[in-house]
Amino acid sequence: MASVIGTPVVLAWDVWEPAVEEWVIELRRARAKAIAVTSSQAADTLRSRLEIPVIHIPEAVNFARLAGGRDLASRPPQVVNFGRRYETWHAAAGRSLEPEIRYLVEEQRGALIARDQQSFASALATSRVSVCFTRSTTDERVAGSFHTMTQRYLESIFAGCIVLGDSPAELQELFGYDPVVNVDWADPLTQVRTLVKNAEKYQGLVDMNTKKVIEVGGWLKRAAQLSGLLAK
Repeated sequence: MASVIGTPVVLAWDVWEPAVEEWVIELRRARAKAIAVTSSQAADTLRSRLEIPVIHIPEAVNFARLAGGRDLASRPPQVVNFGRRYETWHAAAGRSLEPEIRYLVEEQRGALIARDQQSFASALATSRVSVCFTRSTTDERVAGSFHTMTQRYLESIFAGCIVLGDSPAELQELFGYDPVVNVDWADPLTQVRTLVKNAEKYQGLVDMNTKKVIEVGGWLKRAAQLSGLLAK
């Protein structure tokens, strides 16, 4: 629609591998001047197909919409799994956490745990562990091989959770280290129980992650990058 009144510069989320050809067609049809995408793999792929500037701008969050949590030891023994749950991990570990550890997860695909932003922020801020997997892991049919960071990682880190899951290269590049506790597939249930029961041992990592996400994960940082793109 933007192409009706001018030449658009596009900022796009969810540019997945199976839909790349459709994006190429639509961007050419819209006569887009440039495009910024949140996936580095999407940027690389589009760059090889388009004649316009394509840049990678990582996901970001609005910290004002979130809540910083208490130290891990002060939180209840709770694990949160927002969004698309990874059935393999859910079956191997998540289903067996209750009743000793509260497990917040969608009861069925597409169901909501939190009904509004406040309850979402509160659930993160009161959980010791947040389970995060990329969409290429949870829904390869949609994402293809594009293994990209989502804002759920950044939200969980800002809320002071231990992030458990898989760790996209984009997140490690943004932070300069790996802030995620990667799943031990040899025994994922014992791993998550140990994380919850000994959460205070991870307070140093959580504090370092929270400080770093404030430096590199906010929309003010991304706005500066977008301004640079528009200036060109």
